[in-house]
Amino acid sequence: MTYSDFRFRQLHRNEVENLVQMTDEVGWGFSAENWRIILSSGQIFLLVDEANEIAATAALFRYRDHLASIGSVIVRERFRGLGLASRVLDAAEDSLDLDRSIVQLIATKDGFPVYQSRGYRPIADCHRLVRPKRATQISVPSLPACRFDPVPPDMWEDVLDFDRKCNQVDRGQVLTAMFHAGYRTMAVFDQKTGQILGYAMSGPRKSMTVIGPVVAKDLSIACALVQMLIYGRSEDFRIDILSHQEAFCAVMNREGFCLEDTSPVMVRGKGPLKNLQSDAYAIISQAFG
Repeated sequence: MTYSDFRFRQLHRNEVENLVQMTDEVGWGFSAENWRIILSSGQIFLLVDEANEIAATAALFRYRDHLASIGSVIVRERFRGLGLASRVLDAAEDSLDLDRSIVQLIATKDGFPVYQSRGYRPIADCHRLVRPKRATQISVPSLPACRFDPVPPDMWEDVLDFDRKCNQVDRGQVLTAMFHAGYRTMAVFDQKTGQILGYAMSGPRKSMTVIGPVVAKDLSIACALVQMLIYGRSEDFRIDILSHQEAFCAVMNREGFCLEDTSPVMVRGKGPLKNLQSDAYAIISQAFG
């Protein structure tokens, strides 16, 4: 087969399981619900072969006028070496004005040379940490003058407002899809004023529970949120942390998390580049770039 034997088409509603099979093949372990969140919050670019089989994907997520991210760039192994990654990236990037916008992504080892050849440059690293279910159980975290509560539906807009203020971007579409899918969402409140001081979410992949995002006013709150999410639970956990959060990584190490892999965060474009993750102690997921 050649480059021109593949075409773009829309995803059919009954094809989510085909996407699950594809991520199983590359070892990502997405569930059908993980893919539904991606599909409901991003724009998917899908290449199929002559038999109408899905060969490659990319997803584009827009967070504001001049910032977007690309994630879930996957090419099935039997279709690699045909330039399909470049084709789905072309499609995603063509919908952006890269003279005025920044697009970011987190590169896999195989993807790094492709992105670099397209003008992406590394700006940070993303550390993937895992905590096996056999790890020592932790104690209930304690924060003076604060309370922990699961986030009810009538407070969800307050959480989104807190996230926007902390990160200077609107991630509401992705976060709301996760919330409606039943992701555990825990928040810390000032006991006196009721002000939100931080929140964290966790949700299942096929083989583990992924924690993220973790957004908080300070390190102690971020750590306490993670401790609350894993307290009393016997399962494998994963958390993705950007390299500038060194102190947070160190605490996670003490809580039983071990470094499994490190991937470069890369950007392309000419828009303003700021530290958009200053209060984000853990990202949502590498799947969202």
